[in-house]
Amino acid sequence: PKLRVPTPDNPLRVWVGGDSIAYDPGVAMTNFSAKTKLMTVTQDSRPSSGLVRSDFFNWPQHLFRDVVPTAPDVMMFMYGGIGA
Repeated sequence: PKLRVPTPDNPLRVWVGGDSIAYDPGVAMTNFSAKTKLMTVTQDSRPSSGLVRSDFFNWPQHLFRDVVPTAPDVMMFMYGGIGA
């Protein structure tokens, strides 16, 4: 698909989420967006949530119920590895 060219008047809507590993990239994207005005960033990091800890936080449900309806142009989802 062809991506549109963002402008300060029509910035990309970027969602950055995941467990604690998503926090720092979300901050960096937010700082970058403040300088360029080419994107608006929503940060959504949930420490210790992982991908399969639905007993703690249900990412699939949250994504489909709360995030997808907001129609972000770009979604960055990050989570760390499983510790032994």
